[in-house]
Amino acid sequence: MLPEGVQRRTGITVDPFELDVSVNPTDSAGAIIAGWWRLQNPLPVTEKNERLREHPRRIAYAHEHFEARGDRLDERGRVFIQLGKPSKKTWARLGPGEEAAPHQANVRIRDNDFWTHPDVDPKAHFLFVNYGTLRFELSGVDMLFPPDVHMGLGRSFDATLSHPAGLQRVLGQLAAYHEDFGLRSSEVVGARQAGLNQAKFGIRSEENPNVNQAPARRPAN
Repeated sequence: MLPEGVQRRTGITVDPFELDVSVNPTDSAGAIIAGWWRLQNPLPVTEKNERLREHPRRIAYAHEHFEARGDRLDERGRVFIQLGKPSKKTWARLGPGEEAAPHQANVRIRDNDFWTHPDVDPKAHFLFVNYGTLRFELSGVDMLFPPDVHMGLGRSFDATLSHPAGLQRVLGQLAAYHEDFGLRSSEVVGARQAGLNQAKFGIRSEENPNVNQAPARRPAN
């Protein structure tokens, strides 16, 4: 919870990845920590610090729902302890039939959670992706797709075009929860159309595997 600047002043530091704690407290560590917690109080006019009282409950909930291995929390647990329950929560998904449209390719996405915290900051949104270890990590939208999908590894041209189609669907879902994904969705629509134009012009994947390139011109008759 303590920002890095506060940690340095107190001599109590925490590795953000392994959560290993190094304790070498300064003489003023207690006063600095107490002062920092007072700043977190949402109702400073009351005698009790409601945020401090809430903290143990958040920790207990995080360990119950977001443990990755042993007593280690995944990144959902860390965000929950810091920011609390998300105002909105959803997950990106592709329903039956959508995985194949429009090129009959089996597009799949990883398990994920998407949270927004507009009460903390209008830009506070988090996409957590499960990479197959039950450990959800903060990630970008592209990482929802396994490498063979978003990089087009060993796939036909039509199958490669299915990636922007799936990405467009995912971004459209997330745009309903946060406006930042609307612009990205528009960009993907353009990339997808470029790929469709290439297919229309008869360009094969081995000739031009980059679906973002403009289609080559046909020789004049």
